[in-house]
Amino acid sequence: MIISQSAANLWTRGEALLFPSLLQDKRDLTGWQYLLLVGGSALVFSAIGFFVKADGFIGFDWYYAFSRGQLEPYYPPWIVYLKWITWPGLIGLTAPAYLWDFISDTLR
Repeated sequence: MIISQSAANLWTRGEALLFPSLLQDKRDLTGWQYLLLVGGSALVFSAIGFFVKADGFIGFDWYYAFSRGQLEPYYPPWIVYLKWITWPGLIGLTAPAYLWDFISDTLR
């Protein structure tokens, strides 16, 4: 099947709009700077996690299942590793992930 050059150009432009290239190789931070930034923010959010109470809608699963060791069969198998993480540690790992995902999306 032979496609005209104008149809091929149209497809290329449409493909670039639907599937933009990722900016993974264009980071301004070195690996050590990135680890320091993420590690520091994890420590800050862990400190904030000491003041956030895990009850009600915030931390429902943590309060009623994970912290008590009562895991239902519908949880994924990797959830057993949460027994080594405290509530502030869970906040410290989760919040920076959301923060840096938001920042990386807004900087594109």
